[in-house]
Amino acid sequence: MENKANELQKELLETKEMISKLELQKVEWEQELYRLRFTLKQENENRAIAEMLYEKIQEQLTRKEEQYKKEVEMKQELELNLRAL
Repeated sequence: MENKANELQKELLETKEMISKLELQKVEWEQELYRLRFTLKQENENRAIAEMLYEKIQEQLTRKEEQYKKEVEMKQELELNLRAL
């Protein structure tokens, strides 16, 4: 009977140790999950900022292109007027 009780005590102790290790591993995995979620959130924010900057630059380039087209048209018109004169 004593041996049986000792075996059960030993098994209980091993089970408690295993539970403790599993709980610790769970905490570590949860911390890693939070770190990964935070990193993902930062990456998404950075991507959104990059997309916004890209669109802004595209708009600026489009405006400059339109401005240069107008200048070219004006120069061509002035050259035609000069030739006509």
